[in-house]
Amino acid sequence: MKRLTISKLTMLLYLVSGLLLVFSCTSAKKLAESGKYDEAIVYLVKKLRGKRKKSPKKVRLLEYAFAKAQARDFREIKRLKASNREENWTAISDIYEGIKRRQDLIEPLTPLTDKNGYTAHFDFVDVVGAAIKADNKARSFLYKDAVRLMERFKKTHDKYYAREAFYALEELHDKYGEYENSRLLQDKAYEAGMDHYFIHIKNRSRTILPASFARTLSDVPRRDFEKKWKAIDPVRVKNKHYDYAIVYEINEVEISPDLQKEREFEETKVIEKTSSGTNGLSTPIFLDDSKEKDKTSKPKEVKIKITVKARVLEVFQHKSAWIRGVVRVYREKDHGIVFTEPLESEYVFENYASKLLSGDERALSDETKRRLGNRPVAFPSDDDFLYDAANYMKSKFFAIFRKFTPSTQNNR
Repeated sequence: MKRLTISKLTMLLYLVSGLLLVFSCTSAKKLAESGKYDEAIVYLVKKLRGKRKKSPKKVRLLEYAFAKAQARDFREIKRLKASNREENWTAISDIYEGIKRRQDLIEPLTPLTDKNGYTAHFDFVDVVGAAIKADNKARSFLYKDAVRLMERFKKTHDKYYAREAFYALEELHDKYGEYENSRLLQDKAYEAGMDHYFIHIKNRSRTILPASFARTLSDVPRRDFEKKWKAIDPVRVKNKHYDYAIVYEINEVEISPDLQKEREFEETKVIEKTSSGTNGLSTPIFLDDSKEKDKTSKPKEVKIKITVKARVLEVFQHKSAWIRGVVRVYREKDHGIVFTEPLESEYVFENYASKLLSGDERALSDETKRRLGNRPVAFPSDDDFLYDAANYMKSKFFAIFRKFTPSTQNNR
């Protein structure tokens, strides 16, 4: 498992504390009282920075949190040094880095005086020399630890040790840079820790599969899997050592014939239409019961319901491909099966084309309107269908395979 260093944890804490500034209702006092001194310091520095009249409570709380954090860290450094364990130097180095970051955060505010005239006291300590010494010892430890792990790998052939050596050197480079031949050693650890796979396709169906089908199944997102210690070749490379074989066994392939159907149908709809009020006659229709009407008055508009019809020609096209098989992962050393997964893949092509033959378009349903204007298209070829089906099958398998991690004990 990849190591999570104290420095990375410290960065995470600072990120969390930054979110607290915006979202959290937790006070700096509660943070300090719960031992989260650095979070409280970040919060208080943010609140005090740039203020002309500084809050006495915040100034004294910052002074308190700083003193507590410093005392805690120096006490921990003393404890780690007293244990006289070489692996503790990485933790000691991280603590010194935290002390420097904390002092650098507060130093621009000093002298820090509140609005009542009280000046806070911060006991800054020069830790540069001690931090450099700790860095050097941590650098040496991480390098020697990687060497030790690689020696263990050579004796056991357990790839776990090579991967741990890689992570130790990754931590070394991230925090301290190169050390002796650490880059070369990391490359060796990376290669030693990698599981190597090749892909083989067995066609047990009665269908002749095109070359594009095999190429599609073998086209692997290499970088994605190499991050998971899996190097996959699309075919077996001669004279190369492999740990595992990925075998696609294709058992059944069915491709339907091109199907095209035509049908005519009618759709009707009742709609509202605005009438001028004459109802189709020369005499206007008045909606008032009064017998006496002003000859100059205009007839009122009324809404009437009418039924509209439309006749449509629809063309429906359909074609499908279906593949069934199984994927197995074999251990090359003894041909033992370490992974098996049945897979099915279906790819369907459908197209609707509609044309208004006669009548009123307002009679059409929303679905028919969406298809209106579509035209019949050429059917995909069988090879195109198998290509798409292979892509789908491959994506299903690799979604599962990403989570598959063979035991490194198998490589002994």
